[in-house]
Amino acid sequence: MEFLCCVLAVHRPSMNSLTSGHYSYAKGYIQSIPIVVKNMDVFENGRGGINKHDLRKILKAVSISAEERAITDAHVDQIFEVIKVPFDRFSTPKIYTKEEIIGRTGLLVRNSFVLDEYQAQLVRLQEEVQHVKDMIKEKKTG
Repeated sequence: MEFLCCVLAVHRPSMNSLTSGHYSYAKGYIQSIPIVVKNMDVFENGRGGINKHDLRKILKAVSISAEERAITDAHVDQIFEVIKVPFDRFSTPKIYTKEEIIGRTGLLVRNSFVLDEYQAQLVRLQEEVQHVKDMIKEKKTG
């Protein structure tokens, strides 16, 4: 599933029109929100939402380096520390709906530093992919 998240992220330009109109309240993140939403669709698998671990995987899918993955881990831990749910060893992880994660007052919108980092990592990933594509193209024609 993480691979699919990465593929969806790399092909972001064609995805903008799919969901961005629904999230006009977060104009600064309009390029990354459709990716988060589509990846949530992949992970929710009929459960009606995703859990903390799914969100961590979605957000880390665009990380290129170990440092980026560590930053994302820290951010996810930080936002979930705020809404700490009592730990029960035998309970199933809490499921969060799209509205709770990316809605007008959603977890990622309220804690926009996470979307700031996600969007920065997304841009770096897309630039790296484009660089590799350009090198391949140059090698074929050169």
